[in-house]
Amino acid sequence: MSEQIVACPGCGKKFRIPDGSPPSGSFACTACGADVVWGGAAAKGAAAKGASKPAGAKAGRGGDAGKTSSSGARRAKARRAREEAATSEPEAGAGRRSRAAPSAKEKNTLPIVLSIGGAVALIGVLVIVFTSKPTDPLAEAQRLQEEQRQAQAREESGTPVGKLTSSGTPTGTQPDTPKPETPKAETPATAPTPTVETPKPPDSGIGAVAEGSDGRDYAYYFKMDPNDLYAVEVPEIAGTTPEEAAEFERQARLAFDFNSGGPGMNAERVLAKAGRKAMPFIIRQFSAQWKASQFKNENEQFGCYKAQQICRQIIKATKFKSDFVARFPHQGDVGPDKFERAARMWTAWWLGEGQYIEQFTPFPDEE
Repeated sequence: MSEQIVACPGCGKKFRIPDGSPPSGSFACTACGADVVWGGAAAKGAAAKGASKPAGAKAGRGGDAGKTSSSGARRAKARRAREEAATSEPEAGAGRRSRAAPSAKEKNTLPIVLSIGGAVALIGVLVIVFTSKPTDPLAEAQRLQEEQRQAQAREESGTPVGKLTSSGTPTGTQPDTPKPETPKAETPATAPTPTVETPKPPDSGIGAVAEGSDGRDYAYYFKMDPNDLYAVEVPEIAGTTPEEAAEFERQARLAFDFNSGGPGMNAERVLAKAGRKAMPFIIRQFSAQWKASQFKNENEQFGCYKAQQICRQIIKATKFKSDFVARFPHQGDVGPDKFERAARMWTAWWLGEGQYIEQFTPFPDEE
């Protein structure tokens, strides 16, 4: 069906019946609750009402339609009145409370408060009056006479009262006599304490400072800042050819690569067998690992662990700083600081002493 506009028979409110709705039907009015019909249902209802009326009857204000309309209007009006009363109830109550006159209890307490305040004030005045000492007129007259006598005596002696002498001292008083200063005893000069130079102790457990090291021992390098330590150039052993240097460099990269597999294990054996000549290239790897990630990733930690192992195989029984080893676990429970400590120990030892050792001490079973 097409769109229609219908009106409520009770209150007259209009409703829109959209296009596509059933041809007829009914619903309750949202304002007054009366039944609103449209389409065929409306026509049937109108016909039924016309048939029920007696012949010759006229629709007037007292008819059925008027009753339905007035009944629906009264219901709508009553509901709106109830909603308005519910909405305005809190505000009306608040207004009544704000405009309410003071209660009898509040009026009765005001005289009591004023009486208590007056009593407290009166007590204070009485305390002041009775605690103050009365002035004796005779004693006051005698005091004034004595003051006048003293002032007259000072005037007769030629000393004016209330003036200053040329030195700025008030008259009538004796100037302060300066006290003689007590000479301070001179403290004899203390002879400077001679500085005794403490002989330099040997380095940190490695032994005496190596010959040719210019006094830069293990402790000197170990205490350096890591960025400075790993920037120190590590020289090659005398007699190392360029071909050997290139091969040692390649083998060191393989040996310390976590993903090198079989070639990496073979490179470990090559470096250990090369011995002293391979040491500079292994020590250089500590510097490369620090500069790459400061031993924070798995590859650098693995390489540092392998470098420690090969160094111990090369120096054999030669005394080293300690037995400390930063081990590489697959669980990763060894912090980067442990690997940096191991790398620092080996780098400082090689720069301060190891490179000056011509031959490492073999194990007893190798002799």
